[in-house]
Amino acid sequence: MTEELLNTLRTITPEEQKILDGRNEIDRELYVDSEQNTFDAKKFWKKES
Repeated sequence: MTEELLNTLRTITPEEQKILDGRNEIDRELYVDSEQNTFDAKKFWKKES
């Protein structure tokens, strides 16, 4: 189980790759409900595919 967990954590998400490529701001569309300008918990915890 430990190796499986480590492999999962080692995987770089597309958002993390953008940061590694030099992007220095958050993509608000991923996390914010534009109508209310508040964080949407469902978007925030969405699992990457």
